[in-house]
Amino acid sequence: MNCVEARAQVGAYVDRELDDSVRLDIDRHLSQCAACSMLYLEQDALQALVRQHAPDFMATSELRAH
Repeated sequence: MNCVEARAQVGAYVDRELDDSVRLDIDRHLSQCAACSMLYLEQDALQALVRQHAPDFMATSELRAH
């Protein structure tokens, strides 16, 4: 995996949306690439801040029915 491929998928990687084989490829790349590793750390920190500060909303019963 190269930087272009890793950077294109870092958001999905942070969100744990990738299958195991792609995840392992990105793991390997991040262990060898300081620039992509920094991007991952920034995205992961941003996601943590959003989780911490964004309000949780409960879907209405009408919305859940659909």
